[in-house]
Amino acid sequence: MGKNFKKLFAAGLSMALLFSFALPERAVEGKVTPPEPANPVIEPVDDDNVVTWDCVYFGNYYQSNAQDKEPILWRVLSVTEDDMFLLADKVLDCGPYNTTSDPTTWETCSLRGWLNDTFYNTAFTSDEKDAIKTTLVVNDDFSVGGPLVENGNDTLDKVYLLSAQECGNSAYGFWKSFLLDSQWDLMKMGKITQYVKDKGGYSFGEDAAYFTRNTNWWLRGEGLTAGQTTNASGIHPAGGGADFDKTIQNFGIRPVLHLDRTKTDVWSYAGTVTSTQEFNEYVPPVEGFEFNGYVLNSKVGGMRGVYTVTDTLNGLDVVESGLIYGVADYIDESDMYVGSSSEYVASFAANEDAPSTHNYSQTLTEGTSYRMTLKFAKESVKELTSNWYIRAYVKLEDNSYVYSDVRSYNIFDVIDYLYQNKMMPTEAEHNELYTRYLTKVDSNYEVVPYGNASK
Repeated sequence: MGKNFKKLFAAGLSMALLFSFALPERAVEGKVTPPEPANPVIEPVDDDNVVTWDCVYFGNYYQSNAQDKEPILWRVLSVTEDDMFLLADKVLDCGPYNTTSDPTTWETCSLRGWLNDTFYNTAFTSDEKDAIKTTLVVNDDFSVGGPLVENGNDTLDKVYLLSAQECGNSAYGFWKSFLLDSQWDLMKMGKITQYVKDKGGYSFGEDAAYFTRNTNWWLRGEGLTAGQTTNASGIHPAGGGADFDKTIQNFGIRPVLHLDRTKTDVWSYAGTVTSTQEFNEYVPPVEGFEFNGYVLNSKVGGMRGVYTVTDTLNGLDVVESGLIYGVADYIDESDMYVGSSSEYVASFAANEDAPSTHNYSQTLTEGTSYRMTLKFAKESVKELTSNWYIRAYVKLEDNSYVYSDVRSYNIFDVIDYLYQNKMMPTEAEHNELYTRYLTKVDSNYEVVPYGNASK
């Protein structure tokens, strides 16, 4: 963003309230329910593909330190009506594939025993264990060129590791085939937690773009090339496959498991993560607080946001509420909070004029709706065509904050919708959209007569 637009954005962050322009029904949005976990999505972006995995929270393990367990984030590799195949988003621990360099298989290696005993009993409660399926783990022979490497008998496991074949399965989001010593494969890169780093786990670096805190992590297999009897297969920090001495102590452990999807009391939807390591956390609705929508405020010249909140949340009195705006083209959703350090984010508390006499919520009959409008700065083409974020917030008596989900909009798209669907209250306001905004962005924009308006 250029310096001039920074000034424009700063100049536009002033609030004005208006009461005469009713929020159209289409702008009112009810509570958000958690999405259902879905299979990975692969989308072309520029000259590459970006993978997006749905994520769930399940179980707890040490991550920030060795004293406190935290919810484990898992990527959903595949999902059916009653099953989710999960891969830990981060490398959760470190240790050898086997305690000796003697020839071994997945069936007899020490890491299999550790996963199905120590890790299993540390990370999961009895109810969570009941939801983990016993999986027939197929250990097919495999190699990257040359004679096949024998991987031993199939096993029955609660928790296990991916195989090299599974790491090349596009259905799981690994759209690049498994390659030995591939130097760039974002889908397979694994990052360590602070707990693993403190424990001595290998870390590529602290400030190395995509490689920050990347580590090597073990796969389920006896190496990728024949004759390497002291080795096991794994992924190196750049995402390619390699053979490693199976006794190495500081390599990462990234578990997988099959979870009974129907046991919804033990897992929760967490959001999405991409192959570029962007985690978009799902913000569940809070009982008694919801963001209702946004719409153009044509008389003031700005975008109005509406939210509804009750007097108390989570047993605490509400002492403040308001809206947060941000320029979505230059920030992440994670920047949208009160006191954000980003210069492209600003929050505004509601004043005594903000409460509406009309309740816009379809569910919170005892709540109060608030309407607030962010005025346009200069109504420039840049401002009208930029992408924006908006969310509501509530401050409680203990000084904690509760946030709604983040919505995004483009001012021109909103105005275009209102104009094309003839949703303005009067013909004069309808025509003003054309002369004031639409032709400023597109000089060839076609006129839509106001007659037969659908209001």
